[in-house]
Amino acid sequence: MVQLEDELWPIEGTTDTNNLENLSDNLECQFQKEIRDLKKPRIQSRFVNVQTGTPCVVFISCKPPVDPVRLLMYHLENVERTGVTRTKHVLRLIPVSWSCVASIAEIVVLARKYIPSTFNTLPMKSDGSKSYRYKLDVTFRNHDKIKKAELIPLLAACVPPEHGHKVDLEHPEVFRGHHVNEAHQKLLNQSVCGMSVVQHYERFKRFNVVQIGEAARRVIDN
Repeated sequence: MVQLEDELWPIEGTTDTNNLENLSDNLECQFQKEIRDLKKPRIQSRFVNVQTGTPCVVFISCKPPVDPVRLLMYHLENVERTGVTRTKHVLRLIPVSWSCVASIAEIVVLARKYIPSTFNTLPMKSDGSKSYRYKLDVTFRNHDKIKKAELIPLLAACVPPEHGHKVDLEHPEVFRGHHVNEAHQKLLNQSVCGMSVVQHYERFKRFNVVQIGEAARRVIDN
């Protein structure tokens, strides 16, 4: 993940172009390099591992300028091209662009704030239109307080009416994911909802990295 971050959002100043690197490997050069490295400011990681308390679920918080959707798409494209997953113990990766406390009121407020602008910034299609077929998916894990039948109509109403976007459960071009999880933390049991809008969900095997890698290796082997 850090390697992908460096490729997409390189940090200025991490590439040292000092001429000392081109000098011969003598003791004085090594000493000066060590002194210079000690004086460099520490770069804070853009990723933080957040404990969920839920078996087999890991949540990694991303700091700006990292975009979790762009990061995931970049990684999945690499896996699709090479067949190399680089995630030995990971089955599925799910991007979370926005999150909130898992109550219907909070989820709807978040959806109304971000969903319209995200749909309105989708690129124009090859036929010149901006009308997309979309699918809305709500997934619950260790949570039974919110009813899916109650939440889905409220979320569907957040899709902007412009451009004539239509629901298509079989062949969606845009996928709206809402993942509600009961996170058992040390001091507070808190339900969290993560939300994202993505494309190519079916193409990338619903973000199952293992399946993408296996399919890519079959194509490469043949």
